[in-house]
Amino acid sequence: MDNTPNNAKNTNILTELSGGVSELGEAFALVLNDMVVQSGITNPKAEPFQIVPNSWRKLAEKPDKTPEDIEFLDKTLYDEIYTLSQSYLLFIAKEVKNKTGKIN
Repeated sequence: MDNTPNNAKNTNILTELSGGVSELGEAFALVLNDMVVQSGITNPKAEPFQIVPNSWRKLAEKPDKTPEDIEFLDKTLYDEIYTLSQSYLLFIAKEVKNKTGKIN
């Protein structure tokens, strides 16, 4: 008899995180690694990492934004962070060779 709860299922993180790109996640992981060295001191030579494009930054700096501008900025930032987080999770899953979505 199967004792698995009805809402539990065996999943594959590669299917669930279809918006992610593991190469982007790997690049982000390398940046994180470069930002902090073992002693906990920030690495001054770390490469900057851009989450949003320059066009987003330009619009964000605009003094008199319309409600549409603000909505666009919010949605774009959300979408970019969402894709980055999915990509980072995909990279971690591939690194630990565990694609169930559970990181031990």
